[in-house]
Amino acid sequence: MIAQAYAITPAALEATRMGLCPYPSQPSIPGKRYPHPWNSTDSTECFVPIAATASKIGFALNRMSGDDLRIFAVAPSPTRTGDDVPFHPTLHARLKKYQYTISTGTIADPIRRKRVWHVGKVDDDLFLSRMQDAARLLQGSHDFTAFSPTPKGPQDRKRRKESDFNGACDLASIQIARTDYRWRDTSEITITITGNRFLYKMVRMLVGTSVAAGIGAITPFQIQSALVSGERLPTHIVECAPPHGLVLLHVDVDGETEWEPVNS
Repeated sequence: MIAQAYAITPAALEATRMGLCPYPSQPSIPGKRYPHPWNSTDSTECFVPIAATASKIGFALNRMSGDDLRIFAVAPSPTRTGDDVPFHPTLHARLKKYQYTISTGTIADPIRRKRVWHVGKVDDDLFLSRMQDAARLLQGSHDFTAFSPTPKGPQDRKRRKESDFNGACDLASIQIARTDYRWRDTSEITITITGNRFLYKMVRMLVGTSVAAGIGAITPFQIQSALVSGERLPTHIVECAPPHGLVLLHVDVDGETEWEPVNS
């Protein structure tokens, strides 16, 4: 995964904490944290140079981080030409690949409980076949507004009604397959979804929809209707999958980057 880091002055840091934008001459990226570095003419009131080599920055971050994070390489942010905004790891993500793991069976494996959603005892073959049928409907370019959560609060409802709200996503593939894992009568299924962009909680909603289809709670016709109408399926039938089964596997980022390995 790629993360972007930059250093800002104490005054700029305090301003961002207070929600202020006191540097009108410094451009920023709409919808992203202010201030954001743009080019060599950035305001020195906002930003300070990082007086260290790339490898030394990576070494220091690894020494300061816990064991669940490891930095392999560091590089200057790519220079972009002919673009409206400077490089940003989320805005310039071409493809994202998520994977979700569920388990079926009478008893959930307690060792796997924090990484897998256990959905209970099912007819394994029929369950998998129905999920794969649902995946074929969901794959491709659609407006996935129906597969994002109900708006929370007035601000979210207002944002959904704005003319520039975009629910269109292109899912290049949805692969649902049984794994080799076995424990007692419990087995696991992975759902791997690759797309150009995703709405908030969309992957978990797609997983919940696939599971509901697998147990026969919804039909392919209902899924197709939701894609066309944009109306969400009933929440008492389609559950948003819990977060603990979800992993972001890979992000393809647009931009040439010359990485310097970190020897730590």
